Amino acid sequence: MLGRTRSEVEIAVSWLLVAALVAVGVVGLRSGADATTTFAFLSALLAAAPALLTRERRATLPWSVVGLAVVAAVGQRFTPFDVVSTYLWVVAVTLILVVDLEAFTEVEMSPRFSAAFVATTTMAVGAVWTVLRWASDAFFGTSYLGGVDPVMWELVGATAVGVIVGVVFEYGFHEAVDEGVERRLGGGERR
Repeated sequence: MLGRTRSEVEIAVSWLLVAALVAVGVVGLRSGADATTTFAFLSALLAAAPALLTRERRATLPWSVVGLAVVAAVGQRFTPFDVVSTYLWVVAVTLILVVDLEAFTEVEMSPRFSAAFVATTTMAVGAVWTVLRWASDAFFGTSYLGGVDPVMWELVGATAVGVIVGVVFEYGFHEAVDEGVERRLGGGERR
């Protein structure tokens, strides 16, 4: 591609995906700020945090991780599958946090600990999100969940998604993320 390395293309794709997250957030602001708007802006901020903090434009996350957040944000904003998209967003944010910690800080996690961290964080974020929606229903009269039974199923869903994500991360995604970050930072310039 005219002298550009593959990693430069990957960096450009990562930044385009961050811009897509911001665009979804801006669309949300124009139609009335809601949780999806917050999700989109939070995802963009977390994805851009390494580059902003290090002032190194190459310190981006692998495009596959940011792309997962974009799929979740677009799904929440523009499709009827908002529940599935919410779980996908939880997974994406968890992966972004793990990659941020592993690649751009002094924190070192073994592959199994990373998988367990992804699984438990996904479960925890999903559970907190469910409890917040239940509390909104109980105290502010909203109708996000509509009763106690859906709360239980949401918690079961969060647990199942957490376990599945942990297994997928352990047996495939972890190495791909590590390789992408190493290649991007020139072979191990981790901060």
